[in-house]
Amino acid sequence: MLHPTTPTKADDGIEQLKRDITTKWGINFPGRDPAWSPSRRDSTRIEDRILACVQYLYFRDGALPHAIDQFERHAESIYSNWQPKPRADADVIPYRNEGPAMKGKGDFLRKRTRPSDEMMKDLTTSLWNHLSQTADRVRAGESFASPAPSAISSFKNNRLSSKRNNVNASPSHQLSIYQFFRLKSKPDIANVAQHASSDEFQDEDMTDTVDDAASFGYPPLPISKTRGDSGQTTSTEENFGTPPTTPTRLQSGSMNLGKIPRGSKKRPLPEPNRLPLPQKVSRESRSHDSLDDMISAMSPIIGGNSARPSAARSSFSGTLSTSHSVGNLSSTSTSMTSKSSVTSANTSFSSDSMVSSFTDSTNDTDITVCQSKQSGRTASTWEQIPWSKPAIWEGNQESRVLDPMDCKQDLIVAGGSKHATDMAPPSQPIKQPVRTLAPGKEDTVNRLYHHSPFISTPPQFENIAFRQLYEVTRVSLLCSIPIPHFSSCLKENIDSYNLLWSNMMSILNGHSKCAALERSSPDAWAKAGDGFEKVSLTGKLKPLSLQTGSLFELNLLPLKTESSYRFARKFGHDRFCVIGIPDLKSYDTATREAVIDWLVDTRHCFLGRTWRCFFVQPERTKKTQRNLRSNADVKYRVHLFAEDGVGFTEMGRKRGINLKVPHHARKSVKDLIEWFMSMNSNLNEPSLKIFSRIKQGLTNTVPTFIFSPREIIRSDNAHADNPCVRRLDVRRSEDKKLKRNPDESASPVMNDGCARISRDAAEAVSSLLGLDYVPSAFQGRIGPAKGVWFVDALEEAPASLARADTKVYWIEVTDKQQKFEPHPIDSLSHDNERVTFEVYKYSRRLSSAFLNFQLMPILEDRGVPRKEFIDLFRENLSSQVAQLEAAMEDVLALRKWNQDSYPVTQERASGGIAMLGALPETQSEKTNWLIESGFDPKFCAFFKQLLYNAVLAYCMNLENRMHIGLGMSTNALIIADPLGILNEDEVHVGFSCMFKDSKSGFNENMLHEIDVLVARSPAHLPSDIQKVRAIFKPELKVYKDIVVFPCTGSTPLADKLSGGDYDGDQVWLCWDPRIVAPFHNATVPDPPATKFFGIEEDTTEVSEFPCETRISEFLKHAFNFNMRMNMLGICSNYHEALCYHQDSINSRQAINLAALLGKLVDSNKQGYKFDEAQWISYQKANGLKMVPVPAYKDKQNRPKAESLIDHLVFVVAKEEREKALSGFDKRFEDVPSWDDDLVRLYKRETEEAKAKEVKSNTQLSTVLANLRKDIDKIYDYWKRYARPSGENGRQSTAHHGNGVSFRAIVEKCRLDFVAIAPKTDEPTLSDDTRIRHWQQDHADSRPSYWDLLKASAAFRMHDKTNYVWYIAGLELGQIKATAKGPGTFHTVVTHVFETYKLDGKSVDTAKRRELMAEQNRLEIMDDDADEEGEDNETQYGDSWSQVDWGEYDL
Repeated sequence: MLHPTTPTKADDGIEQLKRDITTKWGINFPGRDPAWSPSRRDSTRIEDRILACVQYLYFRDGALPHAIDQFERHAESIYSNWQPKPRADADVIPYRNEGPAMKGKGDFLRKRTRPSDEMMKDLTTSLWNHLSQTADRVRAGESFASPAPSAISSFKNNRLSSKRNNVNASPSHQLSIYQFFRLKSKPDIANVAQHASSDEFQDEDMTDTVDDAASFGYPPLPISKTRGDSGQTTSTEENFGTPPTTPTRLQSGSMNLGKIPRGSKKRPLPEPNRLPLPQKVSRESRSHDSLDDMISAMSPIIGGNSARPSAARSSFSGTLSTSHSVGNLSSTSTSMTSKSSVTSANTSFSSDSMVSSFTDSTNDTDITVCQSKQSGRTASTWEQIPWSKPAIWEGNQESRVLDPMDCKQDLIVAGGSKHATDMAPPSQPIKQPVRTLAPGKEDTVNRLYHHSPFISTPPQFENIAFRQLYEVTRVSLLCSIPIPHFSSCLKENIDSYNLLWSNMMSILNGHSKCAALERSSPDAWAKAGDGFEKVSLTGKLKPLSLQTGSLFELNLLPLKTESSYRFARKFGHDRFCVIGIPDLKSYDTATREAVIDWLVDTRHCFLGRTWRCFFVQPERTKKTQRNLRSNADVKYRVHLFAEDGVGFTEMGRKRGINLKVPHHARKSVKDLIEWFMSMNSNLNEPSLKIFSRIKQGLTNTVPTFIFSPREIIRSDNAHADNPCVRRLDVRRSEDKKLKRNPDESASPVMNDGCARISRDAAEAVSSLLGLDYVPSAFQGRIGPAKGVWFVDALEEAPASLARADTKVYWIEVTDKQQKFEPHPIDSLSHDNERVTFEVYKYSRRLSSAFLNFQLMPILEDRGVPRKEFIDLFRENLSSQVAQLEAAMEDVLALRKWNQDSYPVTQERASGGIAMLGALPETQSEKTNWLIESGFDPKFCAFFKQLLYNAVLAYCMNLENRMHIGLGMSTNALIIADPLGILNEDEVHVGFSCMFKDSKSGFNENMLHEIDVLVARSPAHLPSDIQKVRAIFKPELKVYKDIVVFPCTGSTPLADKLSGGDYDGDQVWLCWDPRIVAPFHNATVPDPPATKFFGIEEDTTEVSEFPCETRISEFLKHAFNFNMRMNMLGICSNYHEALCYHQDSINSRQAINLAALLGKLVDSNKQGYKFDEAQWISYQKANGLKMVPVPAYKDKQNRPKAESLIDHLVFVVAKEEREKALSGFDKRFEDVPSWDDDLVRLYKRETEEAKAKEVKSNTQLSTVLANLRKDIDKIYDYWKRYARPSGENGRQSTAHHGNGVSFRAIVEKCRLDFVAIAPKTDEPTLSDDTRIRHWQQDHADSRPSYWDLLKASAAFRMHDKTNYVWYIAGLELGQIKATAKGPGTFHTVVTHVFETYKLDGKSVDTAKRRELMAEQNRLEIMDDDADEEGEDNETQYGDSWSQVDWGEYDL
């Protein structure tokens, strides 16, 4: 191996090393003349980057020898070009093919062939990767052992002497120079070397140099423990294990070693009775990208960190034992300073422990397993392979441990393949430090790894389109049918989702789970064929109750569209998968730990890719529930990243590759996290807080403007001791970026989370969002920062920041906004994704808000009379019902009411109109569709029932959530006053347009000189609602639709509201005098110390994890902490019940509990440990007894007369609900379900069929008869599963029977309806021309008259049920819209229609025109009565014309 010597001058040593590398490996470096200077380096040349790194490492003891050693190990495998054969016999040692020129020579000493250009490129890249990685580790503080010159000489002599004296040694006893350097501090080096060099060759006449041996690509082996005849391990003072992935073959020596005997014609073999060692096959290191990587390469010169650590593709290697039994994989090796074993890159598994649980196939080439009866699935050769247990490694702090999160490291996997998806094991264990398995854990480990729920894709199907493979795998998993059964669906790429679905359904014909299958979104399928942009992959692990086999069952969910996020925009949406995980609290501690270890430490293989977990979060948001189809068995969301797989290359997408097929560069989870944040730059940060910051890269945002690094202005926080106008300071920004003169003020921060953005930048962001106005504030993220950015009121525009177009773009980032240290390289050469301003939401026109459960008890405690809440409740419900009843008299008014009550514009813009069968999915969109299709609720029972359900839902929402509409209130973003002109307890509020409240008559565009209430959710303390004064400041007039809080005082106003800040918090703002006037403020209590609650703090810093396994240990620690039982919900419910039974929120117990809830809200981020035992201990210490659930939450409990909420729910709400529903029913009773327009087509065809029967032509009658049978057959299925439920026997669209979801029922019935073809008694096409056209159109899947006829027939047969609307709604809408003939309807394509929004002014204008038209008609009728002899028919025509134009000319 090459090692730098100790030259008289550093330059001489570097030059000598260059010559050695060039001589041995052929890598050419630029020459250096006397006038050479580092400034002349060409940073675009990888050779110059290598020299820069060599120069940096040269003066770091031991670092450069280590890097060169690692390079040579990889280089030898590149040179050997050996291909692994995962199905080869277990006792065969792989070696390269022998050419004719090699006959007569040794099997392993052959001439090195001339390297190709591609090989030279790989060698150069590999050298750079190993040098840069070592430089990163040096900068992180890691040290490397330095070789002793005297020891080198002694070692050479002893080694060569040993070779000549003992030529029968096993290759497993060989020692490389690198291992010798690690032993340099030991006194008895010669003895160790002599032991290691015995019995190396079988012939003494071998005279080839070690240089020649090294040229054949055989890596060096460390010292191995030896066994005597008794089987006992014997060694000298230090023993070394064998590398885990190194084959038994001749090791390469150093260029500085002497000669070895020539003439050996025998290939060295393993010792008798020993299994061959597994072959190490390193993947090619990834290539670096563009300017980012060039700057990263120069980081050693500037002393910074590399922007992107190199990553290479993982390799799988392993051997099968002859015994084919299951056993643990173990490894032993010793360190320099301890007799304990070490874990290092050169540590291996003992050969006698290499055993696996495989059985040979009948043809002796494939690996198969016996069927597992307990697995819950049909076992097959591809489905369940009992891969061996995770490799067990022993280690101490002085050893070098492979980072399990780096996919370039080798894996020990029995039966591994040459690429990550070629029959790869479903779970690939990673080398980890050994632990003592708790009782019962070993069985859990076996079940997790031997029966993984993640199923590998058969290799013959891996090259199929990924979206197609996903759908087939999803159906395969749900129905427990092996993927090969769907081979007909995977022979070729299928673009039509309907065709793919019908093919799968034909294969599953009669399967019991067919009814439960849900189709993927058509929009998602289309986007998946175009790069998977904004398409989500989701699934969930379902726990199994079996005692053996798999612990979980994986169910993939249908493809859905979603908003994008930073990680997905950088690496691709299809590389991320979110899996729902059940609550693990039902498992014992050992099982829970095993499951978490398995999740984090395993590469999970499915969908032709290898996936790794990198983030976990609780399952709790509404969006989450919709995306994951969540239910009670999902507790956490685990995010997985695809590291490798089919279509993955070192460089990613290449030219000429089909853009519709995802192609990516191989990246590891380590690469993913390091790209997002530099771990080396955040070593002193709490690990749990850093882990929580990963969520910034997973938040759904809209990418907008790309700033340059100089346009990102760093600034100090605003402190209470210095309230002043915020101004830009570019020089101060540069100091902060270089960490000079840090802000040392201890005064409270008054602007936590908010900062400014230039006017030009805000306009650019608004334009990219598609807005026609500039919002006052944006909540978003940029690089490591998150928070709210508001438009600069001063409109500062430093000339130094002006761009070529003279516009000035800048964005300010305060210390509080920056959540972690940015990449140092971004200041020189930035990654666009890390300097893009990502918008989460923005300020918009404000509307009225609600009162809720949390606010009412505080308001009542602070003096608001109970009568006010009762009056508000009655007023709110009666007003809402009255508005709906009035709107039902006119469809345009109804459309406007629906739009105001249930806005859908944002939903349409983000994901389009979601469909459920033949109807829109949401109630609001159903209402819009019925109106737009021409239906009237006064003449359509289905439409009337839909509106009745809307009233019922509103009433139930009032009862269950107590959301009482309050006209003079709103919810708005908050910011801190950037000018420092607001006094303490003053706020500034301005509206972008007139804020109207029809009930109170309020109609203003600002709040000035009035008292208002501000609150923030969650609110528990009496002080969580504050009364302040609204003062409109002209200097702040630019800020509209947001609330400006003061920067003066000793405590931020946001902090008084349950510990809020300005990074995106919204406040409830109320100026209704009935609520505000009687309210009086409460003093903010001092919170108890954290220890008072018995809370333990996890303060583990990132630096405390070992450097080599930092990412792996960091993630495992975070997963364990975040998947603990969260006590927030339990404590919150107890606090609510305690206040309910004490009739007070102001007791000491209630206030302390509220403070505890404030601690638990961010417990995962802050590292607070508070479990069930600590909660019980706290209850006992503070005299807290068990209290029943409040009656308003559990209707079985007796209501309390003293409770405000009980009175509203059980008395007021019940009375008002019954009154509203009965009134609605009476006003709109006897609404018909029949519609002549919808049955006209079927009626006409039936009459024609009867006429043709007279002429003995029965084909049309036969077609109609078969159509009725098919419709009734579908209806029979509908009746079986979607039975009526609810009050008065009304059919509930949310009902499902026999475990089949309503969506699945609807989708199946809709598909069956669409598939109904015009059938005659003849197998051929009909002689009837019309029927033949129907048959041809149906066969070609073209919209036709036949589709409308089917819908008309279905309505004629089942007009009184919801069934007909869900299976034929689209066609019924088309029939209704076109019933009045051409000119009465307009055709609009969907993507244009989805952008439409009804203008309220248009509704008023149409109403006025209608009234004017009616008035004109009456006047004309009066004129007709006075003028005798007038042509009444002509006048009637004139009047009709006026009404027609007045009604439709909008």
